[in-house]
Amino acid sequence: MHGDCALGSITVGGSSAFNATATTAAQDYQASCPIAAISLQEDSSGKGINDLVDGKIQIANAELPIAQARQLAKTDLNATSIGIIPFVVIVHTAVVGIDSLTSTQLQKIYSGSVTNWKQLNGPDLPVKAVGVPRHPLVRVPRLNNLCWGLA
Repeated sequence: MHGDCALGSITVGGSSAFNATATTAAQDYQASCPIAAISLQEDSSGKGINDLVDGKIQIANAELPIAQARQLAKTDLNATSIGIIPFVVIVHTAVVGIDSLTSTQLQKIYSGSVTNWKQLNGPDLPVKAVGVPRHPLVRVPRLNNLCWGLA
């Protein structure tokens, strides 16, 4: 160690959804620790996890459902949730009384801690958070700032 700086290099790979955040974090760390060498690879969640398992990178960024991340944590990998990135939020017309959702409320919905709309002062109806199937030809705009409370 050199002060509070780690020696050596770190390669980060995986989901492109985290690239802006990872780039900023790497730049901030390198500004305070000029001896640090951080390399970023923008690929996909799956490739990032495979590269981590194969020892090609040290950190993998992945967009995974919480249940899948918990499964990874049961292996020798350490899965840590750092944010939620919903692409589109659509609420059924039967959910009356909810005109908007805060980023904190969305985090609770996607983490599973909110399971009924009445928990958010809505009707007594179950909440079902779903994701969009991935397809290599579909690019959906990201709302990265939502998980950091900037939206």
